[in-house]
Amino acid sequence: MPQSTRVTYSMTTKEDRRQYKSNPLRCASCPLLTPCTTSKDYRKIFERPIWALHVEEADHLHYQSDMKQIYASK
Repeated sequence: MPQSTRVTYSMTTKEDRRQYKSNPLRCASCPLLTPCTTSKDYRKIFERPIWALHVEEADHLHYQSDMKQIYASK
C-alpha cells in the first residue's frame, strides 16, 4: 500500500482469498491516488490467498543461516 498506510480486513471470498480495503478518507488526500486506483469512492481493494502469510513466513525461514545448512544438505 502506498504511503505506508494500513488496510483493514473486510471479508474472505468463496475462493479462499482475504479481501482488504483502504480507508477512503486517507486515500482521497493521497498524492498517489491516480496511479493507485480509479475508484470513484477513493478506495483501494486488495485480495490475497488465505495462506499468503504462511508462505511469507516459510520464505523468511528459508533464508535464515541455520536453515540454509539444512536446505544445502538436501
